[in-house]
Amino acid sequence: MPKRAPRKRQPHPLSLHAKIAHTYAWLMVWTYADFVLGVIIGATVFSLFPPMASPGALRAYAAPRVTIAATAAAVASPSTYVIYVSVDGLRPDAITNLGPSGAPNFYRLINEGAATLNARTDYDYTITLPNHVAMATSRGVSGSNGHNWTTNTDPAPGQTIHSNKGSYVASVFDVAHDNGRRTGMLASKTKFSLFDTSYDAVNGAPDTTGTDNGRDKIDTYVYNGSTANLTSRFINDMNANPYHFSFVHFADPDTVGHANGWNPTPGSAYSNAVKTVDGYLGQILQLIDSNSTLNGNTTLIVSADHGGSGTDHSNATLPEDYTIPFFVWGKNTAVAAELYGLNTASRLDPGTGRPTYSATPQPIRNGDAGNLALYLLALPPIPGSFINASQDLALTEGGPTSPVANAGPDQSKTDTDNTGSETFTLDGSGSFDPDGTIAAYEWSEGGSVIATTQTFSRDFAVGSHSVYLTVTDDSGLTSLDTAVITVNPYVAPPPATTIHVGGIAMSKGTTIRGKKTYCRAIAAVSIVNQDNTPLKSANVTSQWEGSVTTTASLSTNRNGIATFRSAWTQNCGTFTFTVTDVVLAGYVYDPSLNTATTASISF
Repeated sequence: MPKRAPRKRQPHPLSLHAKIAHTYAWLMVWTYADFVLGVIIGATVFSLFPPMASPGALRAYAAPRVTIAATAAAVASPSTYVIYVSVDGLRPDAITNLGPSGAPNFYRLINEGAATLNARTDYDYTITLPNHVAMATSRGVSGSNGHNWTTNTDPAPGQTIHSNKGSYVASVFDVAHDNGRRTGMLASKTKFSLFDTSYDAVNGAPDTTGTDNGRDKIDTYVYNGSTANLTSRFINDMNANPYHFSFVHFADPDTVGHANGWNPTPGSAYSNAVKTVDGYLGQILQLIDSNSTLNGNTTLIVSADHGGSGTDHSNATLPEDYTIPFFVWGKNTAVAAELYGLNTASRLDPGTGRPTYSATPQPIRNGDAGNLALYLLALPPIPGSFINASQDLALTEGGPTSPVANAGPDQSKTDTDNTGSETFTLDGSGSFDPDGTIAAYEWSEGGSVIATTQTFSRDFAVGSHSVYLTVTDDSGLTSLDTAVITVNPYVAPPPATTIHVGGIAMSKGTTIRGKKTYCRAIAAVSIVNQDNTPLKSANVTSQWEGSVTTTASLSTNRNGIATFRSAWTQNCGTFTFTVTDVVLAGYVYDPSLNTATTASISF
């Protein structure tokens, strides 16, 4: 890809404490219940988030609300590099309890970027692998649209995210790689081999975007159980040949939490592990500051997979487990901004709540990260994703508000006439622009535009189709939504369930006994289903009248024929044969379909 001219980011002129000492006066606010509401600093919104007073009483971690117009404008100058750091098991109160002096680099992200300490994990799971797959795919775990990875152990050899779900699950690595970006993943747990296997040269999807960059979506995968060595490796890689998108995992807080407990009190083993990661973040920030290629061209995103309480984190209903931080720092981010304040139209601070994926608006989730990273790189969202699929998580202040695209509900039909397709109507009339009007609609599938009207009808072939609606407002801002169209294959009708008489063939016979002539009639009854297929083992009940009077029952042979013979008689007149009933398990006798019910023959 063409190399962008480096744009140097101005280094921070003063340390955090020097800036405070020379520029701002601290105003102490009264203590309410267990936490400090915040600090007002000069004319700049300098949000400090409320710490917990006791380890067991977790509260909402939302910073004081900042009144800023929400925006989801298309990124004006894309970031060349996006670094995503996941801090395994990070509770927000561990940061606030340490404060700026104990966690200076986390606070640098707060003070120089856009952040919240009240983001959410996946709704159903607060364990490591399911949430990291959510980060990489921007999908929740459960449901038909979820990625469905629920286990938290090393995958079996050859097992992939796709084999587990039964269909391919695209990721942030797919989109970045297929668009010519260099990708890397550096992890500190062996179970992350799941990503390397799922997106390798065998299991990754073919690259159908522009130049074929191959199926291996992660250019470099590194496992190192030493997070110090992992950090060094990452810094060396970024100095030598930087990844355009990198995913870095630090296991320290989770490892210590399981061993010693999620105690966010400064001085505890868990708090010290958070301080260790703060140091790694400091090295990454120093890397960006000191490297002229990265400086001014890089955005850093930091979040977590879950929190924890006691020595566990698997209870998805506990605030201690589902409440996590979310930081964005560097290029294309506001300074000292609270993320919910930047996104009043599209995100809602959940307080202490646990909103489902159907809640509107959604909270900020760790699953926002994948599509946010692609937005910053000026790349489209992950196919099949539903978290931040509109790439509308705003990071900057001011400007017009983006429209909200609504492609309507997912739809499904079955190919009932076996033509290979069905007709669907897609309706984008639910889209709107909070501060203007929508100027254009564009529907696309597989990169090809298929309609430019608000509503349209189209035939879709058997299979699953992700149809993207992009709306553009009168300010030129865009938003995207997806509707999944499913055409189920034709299903042949079940076997015929009715039975009837397909025909009665009459014949006669005579014989002489002594000097007397005897005669009899023969009726060959054909039993068929509604498709006129002969049926064996059907029990046919009949009645003879005329020359003889009697009833008889026989079963059809393999050709569907039951042959009835009357008794011999000297009364050689007219023999009349009538079918009175037909019985076969699984079928219903329908005499209205009979070709004949009664037949006669005379001598």
